[in-house]
Formats: sequence, C-alpha cells, structure tokens
Amino acid sequence: MTADYYGLLDVRSTATREEIRAAFLAKIKKVHPDVAGSNEKNTRLSQALNEAYACLCDPIRRLAYDESRRKEKKASASSHRGATTARWTPRGANAGINVVFSAILAVLVILVAILGIVWVARKLFGDDDGTKGDPVPEAA
Repeated sequence: MTADYYGLLDVRSTATREEIRAAFLAKIKKVHPDVAGSNEKNTRLSQALNEAYACLCDPIRRLAYDESRRKEKKASASSHRGATTARWTPRGANAGINVVFSAILAVLVILVAILGIVWVARKLFGDDDGTKGDPVPEAA
C-alpha cells in the first residue's frame, strides 16, 4: 500500500506546490531532529515528510503517485465488492514510463487539435495573402 503523502502533510490532493511547501515547512519544523531532539520517532517522521515533499513537488513523480493511489482505491473498491482479481501494474523504474507516454500522447492530441483549428480558421477567415478560402478559378 502506498503511503498517504497528502495526509502526512495535511493537504488536499489538489493542493498547489506552494501549499505543499508551506505545509511541509510547518510540519518539519516541529519534528526535525535538529529542532525537536534526535530520537527514532522524529527521525522517521522527518524522513517520511521529506519523501512526501520530494514526491509531491516533482510533477512527474506526483502524476505517477496520484495514478497509483487511484488504482489502489479502485482495486480496494473492487475487492470490497467481491472481485477476485486485480489488474497488475508495473512497479519500480518503469512505473513512470506509462505516465510519460500518456503525457506525450496528450500533448500530441492537443497539437493535432490546434492544427485543425488553425486550418478551419484559415479556411473561414482567409490566408496570409488576404484571400479567403480556396482560390476561385478564373472563368475562361
């Protein structure tokens, strides 16, 4: 099960990077071993806060983390309904590749949409040379 970084920092899953940073600084000031004393509990909590902050402030890692949380919630919900199998998801070094490819695909879809909009606009409102739409053939 994935650690709940949002719960650890007491922020919403829609929190901005600034909100995450502010929550991290407020929490780490209370438990950092240099401030609160060096004991095992403070050290572990400090490490967990650093891990949560590093993950949630990196956009790629945050996307991968959010996706794994979503899949865990979905698997958990289906297991409560009596499902017998869960989908396998890759872990480790290759886990973020799916997120990267999804992001690249999204960018390509957006670019194709923009090109389509530009093409339609040029047909409706004219080309760079001042003509509107396709040139009309001259009568012979």
